[in-house]
Amino acid sequence: MHEAGVKNAVGIFGKTISREQEEKLKKSCITHLIILTDNDQAGREARVKIKRDLSRMYKLTFPKLGNKDIGDMSVKKIKEEILRGLEGTY
Repeated sequence: MHEAGVKNAVGIFGKTISREQEEKLKKSCITHLIILTDNDQAGREARVKIKRDLSRMYKLTFPKLGNKDIGDMSVKKIKEEILRGLEGTY
């Protein structure tokens, strides 16, 4: 994401956002989160949990991911398939 021009991205490295990460979000005054999870069973489970845990506090956007893993996408493909639909939000 950084190579594609997104300077405010954070990896959760797992299926959940940690309590420490949640506390940092609360302190940051952020109101909109864009969540990219892998396009597999674990990613779908993560989306459900994140929606359940955070949807009352934040506007959540879950862009569709054509590949299984964003790490498998080129910068060009990230810009074309993901970032084009998110212009003005990052």
